[in-house]
Amino acid sequence: MILSRPEPLGVTIADALRRDIVSGRLAGGTELRQEELAEKFGTSRIPVREAMQALERDGLIVVQANRRSVVAEFRDSDLRDHYGARALLEGEAAAMCVGREADTVALAEIQDELERVGVEDAGAYEELNRQFHAWIWAESGSRWIERLAGILWQGISPRTPGLVPGQVDLAREEHRAIIEALASGDAERARAAVRAHIDRSCESLLTYRSESTLREAGSA
Repeated sequence: MILSRPEPLGVTIADALRRDIVSGRLAGGTELRQEELAEKFGTSRIPVREAMQALERDGLIVVQANRRSVVAEFRDSDLRDHYGARALLEGEAAAMCVGREADTVALAEIQDELERVGVEDAGAYEELNRQFHAWIWAESGSRWIERLAGILWQGISPRTPGLVPGQVDLAREEHRAIIEALASGDAERARAAVRAHIDRSCESLLTYRSESTLREAGSA
């Protein structure tokens, strides 16, 4: 498997491995050896090392005491727990934004740019998507919500648009609904719009994992 995409190779390799881990093609406990991955991707060990460091930060691989790097156990229940915590926290943040009468003009501008960029530029899309959600955390007026939501915005959450087919189109509609809800002055509507977006993102990711597992089983 030789990659034709230009630098940075570390990002490209991390994306490929991340997809295999999330889909279940790389099972929990699988050891990842730098030399083997370098040969697989047709590159040196330096970008492989960078990729593995990124996956460790995402919580997708674990470096054990003997320095072996293995794929983390990654269950559907872990995903539900993670996204459920996000939905609770960010939904409350949205309701607090309404209570503070936050002006959504800047949020709409972020969304306009998000739609202009599209997922073709994955890095820019991920950053703008983070900015969209971070606006809600910040405008809640709670430093603790902003801090905790930022912690939860790790691992899989930022990568979902690049992993799950159709995620970008669905997220576009849901983001617009969130903006309208925040501008409506209805706190419960804003809370529900944010929670629906995050809950749906979780279900889409779980469906992707399930379908990937079935495809792998069918091709075995």
